[in-house]
Amino acid sequence: MKYVLDSKQMKQVDNFSIKRIGMPSLVLMERAALGVAGLIESKFSEKSKIVCVCGSGNNGADGIAVARILFEKGYDVTILAGVVGTSEGETQLSIAKKSGIKIKKYTRNKIKLNEYNLIIDAIFGIGLLRNIEGNYADLVSAVNDSKAKVVSVDIPSGINSTTGQIMGTAVKADYTVTFGYKKIGLLLYPGADYSGKVKVVDIGFPKTVIRKIAKKAFTFTGDDINLIPKRMKNSNKGMYGKVLVIAGSEYIGGAACLAGMSAYRSGVGLVKVLTHQNNRDAILKAVPEALISTYNSNYGVEQIESIISNELEWASCIIIGPGISKSEIAVTLTKYVIGNTKVPTIIDADALNIMANIIADAKTGANTEAKIETNTEAKIESKIESKIETNIEANIEAKIEAKIEDNTEAKIETNTAAKIEANTEANIEANTEANTEANAETKTETKIETKINKNIFTNEDGVSFILTPHIGEMERISGFDKRTIKSDPIKYASEFVKYFSKTYSENLNIICVMKDARTIVTDSNGCAYINTSGNSGMAKGGSGDVLTGVIAGLISNKMSCFDAACMGVYVHGLAGDESAIKKGQYGMKAGDIIDNICAAMK
Repeated sequence: MKYVLDSKQMKQVDNFSIKRIGMPSLVLMERAALGVAGLIESKFSEKSKIVCVCGSGNNGADGIAVARILFEKGYDVTILAGVVGTSEGETQLSIAKKSGIKIKKYTRNKIKLNEYNLIIDAIFGIGLLRNIEGNYADLVSAVNDSKAKVVSVDIPSGINSTTGQIMGTAVKADYTVTFGYKKIGLLLYPGADYSGKVKVVDIGFPKTVIRKIAKKAFTFTGDDINLIPKRMKNSNKGMYGKVLVIAGSEYIGGAACLAGMSAYRSGVGLVKVLTHQNNRDAILKAVPEALISTYNSNYGVEQIESIISNELEWASCIIIGPGISKSEIAVTLTKYVIGNTKVPTIIDADALNIMANIIADAKTGANTEAKIETNTEAKIESKIESKIETNIEANIEAKIEAKIEDNTEAKIETNTAAKIEANTEANIEANTEANTEANAETKTETKIETKINKNIFTNEDGVSFILTPHIGEMERISGFDKRTIKSDPIKYASEFVKYFSKTYSENLNIICVMKDARTIVTDSNGCAYINTSGNSGMAKGGSGDVLTGVIAGLISNKMSCFDAACMGVYVHGLAGDESAIKKGQYGMKAGDIIDNICAAMK
């Protein structure tokens, strides 16, 4: 497992190392420069003509140090720099001048890089917060327009180190040498497309510093496959779980086959498929090891609930959604499962869309009842005030007229005040009593309705729901639009899980597997896994069905639900990579991924 950090976290690492531990920033800078120079030495000969393009910050200072080291090793190096804006930069530039390196200043419309065959990009680092414009944008364009190879220092200039987004424009690197820890922006697209081959170099950050950073994102590497529990020699099928696959519908049967097969390939002891009776023969042929339970299209709600109730008691893990459609039966199945499950439940595909509708209806119901309560209270209050005012005015006028004949002004005042008080109290009491019953009834009904709306999920403490949406489904269940989600996928996946847990299911464990070119797995504790396995050949129908089976298989092998979701995505991608080697990305299909799960898990 490798931690990956965002811009804020890397600054914390820097500050801890420099201010708390006492490591001089120039020492860290020198070690960073040695790392970049080392990669260049291994990839490019001394005959290379190199220009190091430096910005005004410490990324530029790193670049100046790299140029000096390469110059000392015999390379033909030129430094192209503008204004130096840090004390470290001034120190590095002073050393470079004394070393005899060629130093040029760049000016607008006079940037010529075609004479060089290697460019070191040290314009902007991980601290970039604004879009690149003006002279710097021209500089980036000149780098990209040249035919030279490009090595970026820490991160390609213009890539947001937290989100991977392009800040106006960005350098497209062939290699990136990053320091201490890989940056999230190097993994997420489009940043990953701009980073080329990424090398992480150790520059001496204390090992203890990573423990000071909260809510770290991480990735897996090849050795992490060993985190999957080993199967015991003295064991039986009952020890490896019973997965209930609720999949397929009257005219869709393949999804059930794919989910069932991949679950078995991932180590499940027993698989049972609950599906429409039309799929029975196809499933028996494709997955003869599976148990089968079926229903008919004419089954009513009570019949469906009776069937699913018995199956839930049997299962130790549930998959619901692949190919179930959005029929009334599918809605009944989904509602019953999410409202009654007591075991880890993976919600995918059609079940996610049905769940989105259930949540939307719950929100609408809660909002409607809240409005009724607010309006009722407002009307009662208004009515009380109106009656009080009317009765006071009527009684004042009557009493004044009665007493004027006796010319007893003092009595008018006394009686008026008394009558005002008496009528005020009487009317308040009368109106309050008249409306209290209706008001109480309205409030009671609203509270009950709100509770029902919020408790659409099982009340069984600790149950895990693993939601596996692709970006389109994520848009529907989260309320965030696609563009917003893609602008910072970790942030919005994490926010969705937190909101979901707080609003609907505080007693549950919610995990989101947001599927994309870089699948993100998040939980309510703020953890985030970024998947780096897999390829574009997996962007085909059925791949998601296979993933649900892999995750269910790992849960059945005693991994925690979050770990199983993360490892399931990783294994799924590895199997996809193996399929691409054998069949090619164009020709591979979901069934090929299943065939290579075994190899991926060895």
